[in-house]
Amino acid sequence: MIGAYATYMVQNLFQAYFPSMTGWYLVAAIPVAFLVSAIIGMIIERIIIRPLYGRELETLLATFGVSLILMQLVRMIFGAQNVEVSNVDWLSGAYQVSSSLVLPFNRIAIIGFTIIILMLLVYLLNKTRFGLFVRAVTQNRQMARAVGISSARIDMLAFGLVQGWPVSLAAL
Repeated sequence: MIGAYATYMVQNLFQAYFPSMTGWYLVAAIPVAFLVSAIIGMIIERIIIRPLYGRELETLLATFGVSLILMQLVRMIFGAQNVEVSNVDWLSGAYQVSSSLVLPFNRIAIIGFTIIILMLLVYLLNKTRFGLFVRAVTQNRQMARAVGISSARIDMLAFGLVQGWPVSLAAL
């Protein structure tokens, strides 16, 4: 939801301030949706989830409450009616595979974008220092802390990553 409304805001900004480039708002909306969602996810983890670590039921109830609060906040800001994110011209149309199978370009773009993001996520978790820290914290939190890894920071960044990348798909 956060990614979709961030995309809507970017679309409106492009329509108001860059009308000649309205067809390219999606290129700007994808990183904006990721960043906004990741930042909100990290704030939620820091303020609400972190104090509840180890208490699964309370965490579940708290996240359900946060979702209700976010939905009401969006209704207050944007109204109760759904808003429209228009499809860009270069993703309109379809590829006809056969007489009974037609693949829309925007669905092909979603599949391609998902594959790229998945490959980047696998690379990030398997080949970078951050990925090494995430694996260390998930496998043995006390030992990771003993060797100097800030498990609280890794938890926050991982939560932001998990919140950010899928919602950037909402831009598509």
